[in-house]
Order: sequence, then C-alpha cells, then structure tokens
Amino acid sequence: MLEIKNLTVAYGSRTVVEDVSFRVEAGETVSIVGESGSGKSTILRAIQGLMGQEGRVLSGSIEFDGVSLLGLKQDEMRRYRGGVIATVPQQAGLSMDPITRIGRQFHEAILTQRKITRKESDKLACECMRSLSLKEPEKILRSYPAMLSGGTNQRVALAMAMVMEPRLILADAAHAYIRPASAAVLAAERTEQAVSADSLRPCYLRAPQAVRQRNLVENARHE
Repeated sequence: MLEIKNLTVAYGSRTVVEDVSFRVEAGETVSIVGESGSGKSTILRAIQGLMGQEGRVLSGSIEFDGVSLLGLKQDEMRRYRGGVIATVPQQAGLSMDPITRIGRQFHEAILTQRKITRKESDKLACECMRSLSLKEPEKILRSYPAMLSGGTNQRVALAMAMVMEPRLILADAAHAYIRPASAAVLAAERTEQAVSADSLRPCYLRAPQAVRQRNLVENARHE
C-alpha cells in the first residue's frame, strides 16, 4: 500500500532523513522508533506533502497504491489527506481550534470529505470515542479542547482521524491509543517501550540514517 524507497529529505542545507526505505501493507501496523531529531516526524510530513518552504525531498520516492505522492499537486494531495491518509498529531490539544467546541470540529472535519448533518456527525463521533474507551462522549462534544486533559485530547484527535474511515493513519507519538479495525498505521515513537505489541515490523531510525526493520532489513545500512 505505502512504499517509501531511498528517501532523503533536507531542511535548507541540513539533511535530516537519509536513504530511508520501508513499506506498510494494508491493515498492518508499523512503528518508526528513534530519538528526537532522528527524522520521524519529517517522514510523516513528507508523506503528507507538508514540508513547508524550507523542506524538500532530495531523492527517493513515496508511493501509495502505486501512485507517486511526490508528483501530486497540492490540490490533488488534499484529496488524500483525511479521507485516505489521516493524521494524529503529537500534541493534539494544540492542533485543535481552541475556540470551537469538539462536536463542531468533528462535523467540520467530516464535511471536508462528505455531506453529513450535525446530528449524524455527533452520532459517529460518539461511537468512535466509545471505541477508544472515552467516557461521556456527549459531554466531550460540548467541550472546548482546553477543558480536556492531554490524554483525552489525544484520543479525541485519534477519533477524528478514525471517523473519516481512512486507509492509513499517521500517528506522531500517539500509537498507544490506536486500535483501528481496518486502517493501517504508521506510528512515530521515541522509545521501543512505547511500541505496541500490534506493531508487526518496528523500524529503527537514527539521524541521518536508513530505517532498519526488526526481522526485515529493507535498506541494509548498519552501524
């Protein structure tokens, strides 16, 4: 499904990801493990085409179902974001609109992909939050992000991603909460202890160095 080959990424003149290769199959969970600055979040941003003005892919490829994501224009890439490839940010509370209630943010997110009434979106949101063991989801929908704990906001962000029914979820240090029924997951984690038992092929990343996979080395550059 998702295949990255020989990816090298730089910000300005500094290379932050070098010669990385790995793949994520449908329904599979893969974790990228590495210390701060190893390039985990950069890889997730590169997949989404959100590198900013300074970031650029120097070489390599990123393909989703055989389609080169690097070759897509921004309006074409927007069709993938959310509905096909969803994201759970590292600090979910800061990524949400602080002056908009959670229920409305759910509704607006779903509206980017399809028409839906507020009543229908509230029902879907509550179902998704209950699946993540969030208590009193109706109360959460009436809340602002600042009224919720950091852990609750993280699960709410995951619910917002899952309610879109994506095929792939990109999770930045949020993997512990993820139990999607159908979507594949690519998670970025700082330590091996944070990796879920669901992760079939943990990847190890050092800056700047290729990803190495336990039991499956796809770009054999060792120390």
